[in-house]
Amino acid sequence: MTGSPSEYVYVVAEYQGKVLYWSDVEDGWELQSLNSTGGITERGSNQFELKHVIVQLFGQLEVRSK
Repeated sequence: MTGSPSEYVYVVAEYQGKVLYWSDVEDGWELQSLNSTGGITERGSNQFELKHVIVQLFGQLEVRSK
């Protein structure tokens, strides 16, 4: 991954060749494809909330009321 040595990302899941990670610099979630060596080539800077990444992966989820 490119960036400053003081930047950290914390990968929490891998799904269909993409990783879900949290960036300490951006203070947000990101979803990126893995490169041929299994790394992240470029770090995103979107500062997504986790719910935004879930919609990217699975589409809008249906909310059921009781």
